[in-house]
Amino acid sequence: MTDKPLISRRSLLTVLTGTAVVAAASSYTLAYAWAKPSGAASWENPGDMAVGNPESPIVVIEYFSLTCPHCMRFHRETYAAFRRQYVETGKVRYILRDYPFNAPALDAAKLAHCGGPERYFPFIETLFEQFEKWTGRGDYIAALTKIGEFGGVSEAAFKACLNDKQLEARILSIALEAETKYNIQSTPSFVINGKLHAGEMRIEKFAKILDALLPES
Repeated sequence: MTDKPLISRRSLLTVLTGTAVVAAASSYTLAYAWAKPSGAASWENPGDMAVGNPESPIVVIEYFSLTCPHCMRFHRETYAAFRRQYVETGKVRYILRDYPFNAPALDAAKLAHCGGPERYFPFIETLFEQFEKWTGRGDYIAALTKIGEFGGVSEAAFKACLNDKQLEARILSIALEAETKYNIQSTPSFVINGKLHAGEMRIEKFAKILDALLPES
């Protein structure tokens, strides 16, 4: 089972076609995007949050929402084994891309980006580990603020990120591209060497797909 987004393609288009937001998105790209690593596959974009060897024979892109319980379960129960068996061994380049369902997911994504590229993955894992503590709160911003402070992002810095329209446009543009390029409709969705695999996957299913793509030794 997968979760469908509350942010529809139509609403994303409405947000992103506003003149001010488009300008902000362009400015964000110029200011914060960095070049792809040498040898990176065509599936990787400048500025992607990625781990693993850029020259790995397999690229796995995960589209996720931080309020998605199925995404949470993948990161709690499967991600560690997947990373150990495939990413750390150089077999897979793993890319995380935001696909927020709703305002809490978008605000949580802003927090993850607010910590900078070096703290993005630790923040994502912390947000999934603390899933019930902030998604179940009426005042989820206060809960996110505490998580941010624990990870080195001050309350003032987080407030600035929450109000950063360039950052918001960048995150939403990633989600829009997911729909237009890969027809992403739910999370988690995995794009493996350009092919969409929708839905939560256990390590056994990953192994079946990935092992078939690895070059013969």
